[in-house]
Amino acid sequence: VTPLILELHSKISEAISSQTWQKVVVAKSKSLLELAVMVRLMSDQTKEWLLHILKEARVLVVPAITLLMPGIITQFGVLYVQYIVPSAKSTEAKGDAAKLVYLQYWIL
Repeated sequence: VTPLILELHSKISEAISSQTWQKVVVAKSKSLLELAVMVRLMSDQTKEWLLHILKEARVLVVPAITLLMPGIITQFGVLYVQYIVPSAKSTEAKGDAAKLVYLQYWIL
């Protein structure tokens, strides 16, 4: 079951390549967040947390699109986010601290 989950996760999450996401979304957002830290609108820790969220959000772009579609397609997106993403991220996690971070998907 685990190889099937990881394969499905990689196919859907690679709809937007990690290099493209890094270059287009994360790099530009990082500049804005660094500006916000410079003018003391947020702490450096908050900036790092927001960047982490942006990096992880790439996986959720395709399922988010399914929320605008009718019936069974929306259910696929919900099932993907509810079951596939947490199990794939938990499997890929290295070390106990990383596994605890991905436990948040299972709790929600």
